[in-house]
Amino acid sequence: MTRRPLTAQDKAFLARHRAIGNQDPDNPMRCGAELVEIAGEVRALIGNSVRFFDGTKVVFLPKQYVVEEDGGTIKIPEWLAKDRGLI
Repeated sequence: MTRRPLTAQDKAFLARHRAIGNQDPDNPMRCGAELVEIAGEVRALIGNSVRFFDGTKVVFLPKQYVVEEDGGTIKIPEWLAKDRGLI
């Protein structure tokens, strides 16, 4: 199987992805980032995303980074929470 050449958008994504510290593409939760607990409500699971409401806004989060906890909270990497404006 041949790979297509990387576009500028692909290169920008890869640079950003490496900059946030994800060194293990097979398991993104092992990137060494601190997990933070966010209170709110999972509204829906859509494809590979989680629609999450934190009480003030609705955000979409990649399902692979979300760990659901009891009591309406989730745990996600700190960099993702900052990126989505949750902390």
